Amino acid sequence: MNGTPLQAIAAEYAAYELSILPAFHRSKVPMVSITPYQYEPPTAPERIAMFSFDSSKHSLNIGMVCGAASNNSAVIDAESKRAFETQLRRCEQAGVSDRWIVETWRGGHIHLNLPVAVKPKSFKGDEFEVRAQGQFVLLPPSVHPSGTQYTFVNRPPTLINIPSLAQLDWLRLEPAPEKNLPLKAKYLLAGKGHKQYGTRSEFEQAIISVLFNGGFCFDEVLAIFRTYPAAGKFREMDASDPKVAEAWLLRSFDRARNWCASDSPARRRVRAIQAQAEGMPWPGRTGSADTSVFLAHLNFAHRSGGDVYHAGCRDIAEIAGCGQRTATKASKRLRMAGLIKLVTPASFPYANRYQLTENTKMDPLPHISSYGMGSTSSFLLPEAFRKGGLGRSAFEVLKALEIEPLRAKELSSKTGRHVQTIRKSLHKLRGFGYAKKSRGKWYGTPVERIDLVELAKKVGMSGARKRQREQHKADRLRRTITMKLRQGGAEIDPRHAGHPRSL
Repeated sequence: MNGTPLQAIAAEYAAYELSILPAFHRSKVPMVSITPYQYEPPTAPERIAMFSFDSSKHSLNIGMVCGAASNNSAVIDAESKRAFETQLRRCEQAGVSDRWIVETWRGGHIHLNLPVAVKPKSFKGDEFEVRAQGQFVLLPPSVHPSGTQYTFVNRPPTLINIPSLAQLDWLRLEPAPEKNLPLKAKYLLAGKGHKQYGTRSEFEQAIISVLFNGGFCFDEVLAIFRTYPAAGKFREMDASDPKVAEAWLLRSFDRARNWCASDSPARRRVRAIQAQAEGMPWPGRTGSADTSVFLAHLNFAHRSGGDVYHAGCRDIAEIAGCGQRTATKASKRLRMAGLIKLVTPASFPYANRYQLTENTKMDPLPHISSYGMGSTSSFLLPEAFRKGGLGRSAFEVLKALEIEPLRAKELSSKTGRHVQTIRKSLHKLRGFGYAKKSRGKWYGTPVERIDLVELAKKVGMSGARKRQREQHKADRLRRTITMKLRQGGAEIDPRHAGHPRSL
């Protein structure tokens, strides 16, 4: 069997569209915060990471988050044998018989798959409760704090949805409210007020901006757009090609993030440093990586609103379009060059705390007027130009050629790249029709005119950033659980494992 036994059990439960999380041994407490998994279950890499620990050394419990993320599941949790038998009889009388039924220490669980997620409800006098939206319930083969193991009494191979809450009338269940949306977002998502916007793109951009200001992350915005038709452009794109739609929404989310960030003297200074960093060559074998990693540091400084900021090496790597080790080494070189300063080293669960220095002249790095690599939305390098695709040097060449036609040696001077590297990049770009040579000078296609999504597919890099982000998220979860197994401690939100909540 590949992986750990609990990984296989978790994968089996996940096949039923359940939001599965680990818990401490002989405990009902999940090892990570359930908040991120109330509306979307863990991704496969996240789930694998959470259950990747050797069962001979670490005995973990396993459970699910009830509600929307688990196919609208709810659980009747009976606290006594009498209450358990009573609820089983009521379910049978209502025609709800072939359910997952689990025997617990004092009573049992009856699993229900409902048409909508419902609110939790307690029936103290009758010794049972309904565990529902946002609540955590253990599953077999978990061990109760008393030492009793959870076991299935009945486990049909399929989970049939109950068509109506009225079928369970004695429970008097109520639909759970959707995740709290800002009032303006609800107004716009209902299709109201669209006439004040010139295009559907502008209308949906307004929705994204409202959601961003409301604290919603990109994955949550994506889920909302796939639930609501909004202005319709995203829905049309999603029906045609979900990957293209997701890439479009990510670009729109980045624009909203930049637009919504309030201006300040510190942010203006960061943008001035950015312009200077982009307007100079960074020569040498590591120049390209140093440039992109420095821009990523500036991104975190801009988001923090000051020159002191927290940034994890994985977060830097995702923005810079490089590997974790590359980001770590480049950050060290930037510190040695005096461009950034390490204020506080990383300590679980917080990332390194950096500060931009007063070295605004970019010394001791060469300071030569140049067009550099140019700016992209949120400093994100297009996927097609990541390592394994056309390469960052090809992107730098195109950005330099946007200004004027140049010879290979001139491009080398402008970018700080070796002339042979420039020639290889030009050859690649010419192969795709994005560069041509005339009378000794090279002409390039402006990046804005290139279908970056299609190009990423052609060079085999489509979805590279998403895969990297998912892997980094899984790495953080694994690290979080490892630390908790070693130290114990309070529940940690996996979205912030490795970096502070302020980010």
